[in-house]
Amino acid sequence: MKRWGDEADTGSHRRGRSQWADLHPDVDTTSIDVIGRVLRAAAVLRMRLDVTIAEAGLNRPSSTCCARCAAAGWR
Repeated sequence: MKRWGDEADTGSHRRGRSQWADLHPDVDTTSIDVIGRVLRAAAVLRMRLDVTIAEAGLNRPSSTCCARCAAAGWR
């Protein structure tokens, strides 16, 4: 099943890994795939968070301020 964002999984981190393999075949670059997926997941979460907080009329900095005030007990 194809999910939103899957097409980016084959993106620039794989091209970068291929280029590293051409220049330095002795270097293990398999961790780049994991890092690429983690960074992509973070980007998707950021986009979804932005949509969610925008529905409340906030942006990321103002929502962070509200969250810190709430955590400090300010209501």
